[in-house]
Amino acid sequence: MKLKFRVFGILCAACILLSSSVYAAEAEPLSANAGETARCTIVIANEDGSQETRTLEVPIPAGATRDEERALVRTAVFGENTNSTQSTLRAGPFTELSVVNDLPYMIDFTETYVGGGTMPETCPTLTVEFENLMPGNGAKILYIRLKNVTYNQEWVKQIDMSPINDWVYFMYSRDPGLKMEKGNRMEVYAHPDTGYAEADSCTVNISPYDMG
Repeated sequence: MKLKFRVFGILCAACILLSSSVYAAEAEPLSANAGETARCTIVIANEDGSQETRTLEVPIPAGATRDEERALVRTAVFGENTNSTQSTLRAGPFTELSVVNDLPYMIDFTETYVGGGTMPETCPTLTVEFENLMPGNGAKILYIRLKNVTYNQEWVKQIDMSPINDWVYFMYSRDPGLKMEKGNRMEVYAHPDTGYAEADSCTVNISPYDMG
């Protein structure tokens, strides 16, 4: 009888381990770019109102998960590879202010809330990160509106969605017309010029350090 219970216990433990392995595999989906290259567009909004657009290609190892790809892309985007003659991103480390998965379609003339939250500290730098941003039905431009609900201030810029890339980063730096102080409620909205746009996720990051 003891042997039967012992065997039963071993089988139960094996089932638990198998279930845990299956769950872990489901919780860590592979990157769509595993073994290939992730293409990334970076739009840097400078303090003087000008914009710079940079592109990066980030190698993704075979077997990399979606989260590992995001980490590799962020390292490349926020590193010195973003240097240019007009602006250098030296802000960091970044903190996630919000993450919105399964975004609804962003439709022309109808703003879609894509992120935001209450500022945990005063920060001069904010980034809006889109995963797999895809335009549709003739859409070419995506308008990004940052809003300080506390002070009723807003700031609007645009992103060219062509060519299509796996990751799109919009980077905002200090501007006297839009405060981002500790305790302020920040909201981020987006809409295309026409048609629609979709993305797998949108992450809003903040940094207490300035760009430049």
